[in-house]
Amino acid sequence: MPACFSPIRRWASVIKQFFLSGELIDLSIAIVIGNTFIKLVETFVDRLLTPILGFLFDGVPIAELSTKLQSDRWPEKAPVVLAYGQVLQQLIFFAIIAITLTFIITIIHSLGKKQQQNQIDPEQPPTKQELILMEHTKLLQAIAHSTRK
Repeated sequence: MPACFSPIRRWASVIKQFFLSGELIDLSIAIVIGNTFIKLVETFVDRLLTPILGFLFDGVPIAELSTKLQSDRWPEKAPVVLAYGQVLQQLIFFAIIAITLTFIITIIHSLGKKQQQNQIDPEQPPTKQELILMEHTKLLQAIAHSTRK
């Protein structure tokens, strides 16, 4: 087979290893859970949080907040509408996602550190074989040092 196919063969073996290692299933589960979480937060922001904030702002839904820019120079032209309410709603959505993910990642890292600390055993005393090997090493070093003089 020509040499030009060797990178393709290596690439195919990496993909095969990825599919067989189980990481693909973990990745798929993470994507499904992530999409479900995003839908949940989006519904929370759209249906609960922004109506409450809209009630606090004189009953105007946040998604409908906007301002009109009218030019005095050309009064016959239609005003430009800046609908900043949807941007504000997406910023709230983003902030909730970012805060939640930061919280989850912090918990996962702290659990990982605790698990690592639990796995580290204090240094155990050497076994009999290790003691014998250390003694033999010292003797051989002493013999080698004495023959050099």
